[in-house]
Order: sequence, then C-alpha cells, then structure tokens
Amino acid sequence: MIPVRRLEEPTILAEKKAEWQAKYDERRAANPKARPESKQYAHRQVVETLEAMSHRKCFYCEGEGKMTVDHYIEVAERGDLAFTWENLYLACAGCQEKVPNTSIPVTDCVDPCDPATNPADNLKFEAEFISFRTPRGEQTIKKYRLRREMLVSERRRILQRFNAELIKISETGGWRTMSPMERHRLVRYRQPDCPFSLMFSAYLDELQIAER
Repeated sequence: MIPVRRLEEPTILAEKKAEWQAKYDERRAANPKARPESKQYAHRQVVETLEAMSHRKCFYCEGEGKMTVDHYIEVAERGDLAFTWENLYLACAGCQEKVPNTSIPVTDCVDPCDPATNPADNLKFEAEFISFRTPRGEQTIKKYRLRREMLVSERRRILQRFNAELIKISETGGWRTMSPMERHRLVRYRQPDCPFSLMFSAYLDELQIAER
C-alpha cells in the first residue's frame, strides 16, 4: 500500500450520481439487500480515473491484474455512499474479499487516500512478508488479508526477479560500485507505477541503494 492522491471526480459521476443514488434508494426501500448498478459506479470514466490514481494497481495490496471498483465503506453499511466519489477505490479480487466493517472498520485501518496518513509509517516488510509498525497497520493487514498465500507468492516472484538482477550486478563488479544505469534498474522497482513498490522501498533502504 502506498499513498494514493485522489483526482478530480469524473464528469459522468458528477453529472449522474444524484440520479443514480435516488433510483438506488428507491430499490433499497423495497429490498434492503439491493445492490447498486455496477455499470454506473464502475463506469468507464470512473475506472480510468481510479487506474490513473493508482497506476493500475490495487489500492490496498499494490498487486496488478484484473481490478474492480470497490466501495471503501460497504454499501450494506452506507448505501447512501454508493456513488460518492471519495468512497470508490480500485481493488483486486483478493482484496475485494476483505473482512466486513462490522468486524474490522475502515476507521481502524490505513486509508491509502488519506493525505494525512503514510502507509509506510504503519506497514513494513521482511522480504516478501508484510508486517506492521502500528495497531492500525495490523488491522489493515487483517482486513485486506495482505498475508494471503497467493499475494505472498506474487511478491516473492517479483522479489526473486529483483534479486536475480542484483546477483548479476554483483558478479560484474559489485552492487556498491554499480553503474548509474544498473542503479537505476534496481531503484526503478520502488517507483509508484511498479507492483509492490512499498516492499521494494523497504528492501532498497535495507540494502542502502538509492538513486544518485
């Protein structure tokens, strides 16, 4: 998880959310378990804006792949936020299966869109294994299941690719005397548009490798 800066509300949402919300409220009145129309809150404009915000990564785990629009506060709890821009996030299938707010409320977790919160102050890594610095970090890991096997495996796979590059550099002179281009290749892993950049930031800091 890294900080995500929220962009301006998509035009389609600004223009249609009141209408969509009113119709959804009518449906909820007849059926409290009714779901909002995904083709509305996950309109192409909404998805594209969310993808631009997170570099096409999951807001929670930084994984890549197929993403869907997630309600940060679930519609079962706050149906009135079904089309609220600030409540729409982008999540992978694994993080969509988060622990409900009734068990772990989002107020107890790190919000990647909160400009006053830095995920790195709450979460840390030991190789591909995520851990926590604060109780908020611990709850975040539990809520989004950030230690699930498939996610750990994917972090390990990319970390192995990084280590292969590191070994190659060490065999040609040592990583402490690497060329600017070699250094850039390694530091590139910590950039926001790369998967699991928080993990690589921690790893590169441990190795004392920084862009010069």
